[in-house]
Amino acid sequence: MSNELVVQDDFSKQLAELDKIQETCKKLMNTKHYAKLGEDGIHTIIARCKSLGIHPFEGLNGGFYMVQGKMGMSTEMMAALVRKRGHSITKDPKSNNEIVILHGRRADSGDTWTCSFSKQDAEAAGLWGGPTWKKYPQVMLYNRAMSMLFRQLFPDLSMGAGYVEDELKEIAKVDEYKLPVTECEIVQPKVMPPVVVLENRNELIMQLSDILI
Repeated sequence: MSNELVVQDDFSKQLAELDKIQETCKKLMNTKHYAKLGEDGIHTIIARCKSLGIHPFEGLNGGFYMVQGKMGMSTEMMAALVRKRGHSITKDPKSNNEIVILHGRRADSGDTWTCSFSKQDAEAAGLWGGPTWKKYPQVMLYNRAMSMLFRQLFPDLSMGAGYVEDELKEIAKVDEYKLPVTECEIVQPKVMPPVVVLENRNELIMQLSDILI
């Protein structure tokens, strides 16, 4: 079989798979629980689950989030994906209600990485003192440390979705405050005449007058 036929066959399979996903999205939109994600959100999550080898309902039932068109992931899903691939994440015993330290190791390369998120980090970001942060400080610190470690050491698993839900909401707020781009009129500069030595003062005055008009 030629390469051209193989490519065409693969493309046909992808189109058929896309049709199946779209049909599933329409069905799920009939339920209140999944309708909140929107048809585009459902489609995006199912496609991501397929690429990562996750059952779609694991992603739709809290594994992934959609916030204003951006996809995020729960820390439970992050940890599950990491361990499913044989990698590891350990929590440093020094972690407490004011700092969480996580150590990660890849099974394929042996690469290691350490990330932490502290009360000081949360205060600097304007997070500390919020209702959820007051009730569950260590959980919130863990979430931030985990998403940071996940993006930095396991980018092949995050694939652009390595943010937790509250991080996505913060990003969305920043986007709302961005100044709109306005159209600007492009003004072509006047071409300056070549520099010449003028001995006659009147000629110089006339030439300057022509430039300023």
